[in-house]
Amino acid sequence: MIDPWQFKPFVVSVEITRQCNLRCPFCYAGAPFEKSENPHMPLTLFYKILDDLDALEPFSVFIGGGEPFLHPNILEIIEATVSRDYSIMLSSNGTMITENLVKKIKDIGIDGGIQVSIDGLRETHDRLRGVPGTWDRAIFAVKILSQNDIATSVGTIISKENISEIPKLIEIVEEAGATVLHLMLLMPTKNFRGDEYDRLRPTPDQIAHLYAWLKEHEKDYDIDIDYGNIMFNFDKLYDVANRDDPLSKVLQPLYSGCAAGTTEIVITYNGDVIPCELFRDSEWVVGNVREQPLSEIWYHSKKLSEFRRRKQDVSALHHPCNTCEFKQLCMGGCPAASYWYYGDISYPDPLCPRVAHAEQIQAKIKKHGE
Repeated sequence: MIDPWQFKPFVVSVEITRQCNLRCPFCYAGAPFEKSENPHMPLTLFYKILDDLDALEPFSVFIGGGEPFLHPNILEIIEATVSRDYSIMLSSNGTMITENLVKKIKDIGIDGGIQVSIDGLRETHDRLRGVPGTWDRAIFAVKILSQNDIATSVGTIISKENISEIPKLIEIVEEAGATVLHLMLLMPTKNFRGDEYDRLRPTPDQIAHLYAWLKEHEKDYDIDIDYGNIMFNFDKLYDVANRDDPLSKVLQPLYSGCAAGTTEIVITYNGDVIPCELFRDSEWVVGNVREQPLSEIWYHSKKLSEFRRRKQDVSALHHPCNTCEFKQLCMGGCPAASYWYYGDISYPDPLCPRVAHAEQIQAKIKKHGE
């Protein structure tokens, strides 16, 4: 029996719009380039969500989209969140960020900062994002945000097209003023899977090479490079799993499997609640905050219980996870990647290097979504 009351959200992500001005083929939100009818979350609904959060008391609210700066009430949304004393962070493609807007954001105050998406050097980024000139505008956004003392990070999705550009990109975003670079692997989604996904995803050998390079050279930079998620961090898992000091006891839950539905939750622009941003399918909508308080959904959803059970019981995982020494910490990796790649969240994460060499899993690859 899973006790839902032992789980509490650390981060609540709110997607305030489905509208976007770019054309990324791998967009997990499926945000349309064309304008659509009622693409924005109404302010009244956002205020209701803030009221609902009082019962859950998350540490942080993450504002995303779509492109959140396309929302006509973005400043009111930021101000309302800050007034509730939540740590707030926004994710943006940077194209809508101007000097005037930055000054207004600075006056409101935003402790968590703003993450700007930059997926490689100029030509590669503009090709992946589908709109010429996007890279220059994103770099400009990083510069003016950092110049105004707003915590500025860069988020980079690693693909086959940009993996060789990462060393140079580190230098560029550090010089622009970013204090953190988050490196994330390209993930399969509902609208981006099968052959299309395989064409862009880096090989296990490419990932391992980059990971080794980062471990050797990260000390050469002042910028904090967050790359733990680009490869299954076996050395960190081993270190945490085998230490008995108080700090490691605190860290172990953070390294224990996926956060979806256990420490994180996502609310889409229309109020739908999903375990994480990658579960874009009616099957995975666990409720709607227009109809139920978020706390009621969080504590009583049967779907969320599946994720909590997965985090507590690894016996149902498939090979090679069920024989891996890190199964109690890793717990099969990302269930969304497993679902969109194999059609089953109990299968191992397809991005794990150990899975790449497991013949039993390879035989099932591509069956889902063909």
